Amino acid sequence: MYYLEFKKLVFGKGYDIDLHYGAQCWDGYAKYAQYLGQPVCHCTVTGYTGDIYTQRKVNGILGHNSEVYYLNPGDIVTFKANADWTPYTHIAIFDSDAGNGFGWFLGQNQGGTPYAGGGACFNLAKLPYSITDTYAFNPNALRDTSTNINKNLNEYGCDDILTVGSHVSSIPIKIGDQGLKSIGGDVCCYLAPLGGWYPISQVSEYDASDGRKDNYLANTNAKVFLDERIVQKLDIPGNRALLDNGIWVNSTPLIEVKNGN
Repeated sequence: MYYLEFKKLVFGKGYDIDLHYGAQCWDGYAKYAQYLGQPVCHCTVTGYTGDIYTQRKVNGILGHNSEVYYLNPGDIVTFKANADWTPYTHIAIFDSDAGNGFGWFLGQNQGGTPYAGGGACFNLAKLPYSITDTYAFNPNALRDTSTNINKNLNEYGCDDILTVGSHVSSIPIKIGDQGLKSIGGDVCCYLAPLGGWYPISQVSEYDASDGRKDNYLANTNAKVFLDERIVQKLDIPGNRALLDNGIWVNSTPLIEVKNGN
């Protein structure tokens, strides 16, 4: 199965899977779930598609998809309620990066051709990453097929198997309750998944969790990711990596952004 095959199949068309309110965003997700051969999850708490994310631990979606931080074409993405973009939450399929903090998303009821009975047909919409939920859902069916050329690769086309020379960043990490403190003349933030303190001058803010995405880390609600570093050494038994800034970190949160030489 291929995401591009599905996109070609549905683009410009509308589907009312539950026969209510026309071609809504949920119906677009449901059509994709059917294509992937997985059960369709329903909006069982609020009636809006945000339930698919908030109820992910119990609604069965994780039995057929893996949670991912970084998006791959074909990933199922849910959106928070946002007055400017998605006032009632939203669900769509990641297509490609649009630059400047935006992505292109394939979905229904997001400005496409109106559908008889309500909603709108499948189209591509440019939406900000800042309003997506923390995790997206990467379909097992896309990973498991041997014909999928993107099998097991992250958004950078890398496999996250680290070697000396690998260029790495990290998944988004919330600054711990320990906050910030000065160590050796550097202001550092506490990043528990990495194993401890890390200079804030070498991280970037991931979203607006602390109130504004301005790369000013005002409080411990902020989520950050590592600026690009190069792996110098690997401690395989300890699952750690020495970065080119001289800091040993846990390998698990690292994301490869360029293959090692």
